[in-house]
Amino acid sequence: MNKILLIIKREYLSRVKKKSFIIMTILGPILIAAIMIVPIWLSMQKSEKQKVQVIDDSFLFRDLIPEKDFIHFDYPPIKFEDAEKGFYDTNYDAILYIPSQYSFWGQYNQNSLQKTIKCRC
Repeated sequence: MNKILLIIKREYLSRVKKKSFIIMTILGPILIAAIMIVPIWLSMQKSEKQKVQVIDDSFLFRDLIPEKDFIHFDYPPIKFEDAEKGFYDTNYDAILYIPSQYSFWGQYNQNSLQKTIKCRC
């Protein structure tokens, strides 16, 4: 039993005395904290208004999506393919594409749909 304790003690001390163990003991918690804190900090830094390019081929949502303090919706008269190709050359942060065959319930009444969307906003 005494020999096993001597072996455990020697192995433990040989591991603990290494520079890499001491460095990672200090840096490990710092790196884990940074992995959690940096994304939160970065998301809080961008306080400017986000611009979303809405390509509404169905014309159901044109000017019906409510704007918030931090997001602006723009409805340019271009096709989705053109918007996708030139996305990185614009100042938009995202593209929202609504295809022309989109409908909530299959058959819809556009006037009642617009009233429903306005009421929910």
